[in-house]
Amino acid sequence: MSGRVFRSRIDGWIGLVLLAAGAVIAGASVRLMLAPAGGLRWLAPLLFLGGGGLPLWILATTRYAIGQGRLLVLSGPLRWSIPFAEIHAVRPTRAAWSAPALSLDRLRIEHGAGRSCLVSPADRAGFLAALRAAGVPADALPPG
Repeated sequence: MSGRVFRSRIDGWIGLVLLAAGAVIAGASVRLMLAPAGGLRWLAPLLFLGGGGLPLWILATTRYAIGQGRLLVLSGPLRWSIPFAEIHAVRPTRAAWSAPALSLDRLRIEHGAGRSCLVSPADRAGFLAALRAAGVPADALPPG
């Protein structure tokens, strides 16, 4: 995607949780692969790739791209496309619910009819400036 790309800020504890989850699931799947033939051994490769790889994929790829008339939010296999014209508020939050944000220092992007998405760009000031430059109304953005 053309335009500016912003990596997610990563809180240390969230990074550790994702790494630990990947390691525990990968370890369990290896144990399952080494088990005697039969049973659920066939599940081991799926568990290894899906359960072990998914947290690492999310950790490595969570980012936000601004360009082509939209904000594209990417996190592992998940994608959200938010047209700039639909953004009506961007507010700081520390909401802890699940989101494509690897830090609790987040921005809640309200768009469309009652929809929102949480992001945590490492360069918050640059991200907000890029949204402003892309045409998101100044009154929708937080001051500063």
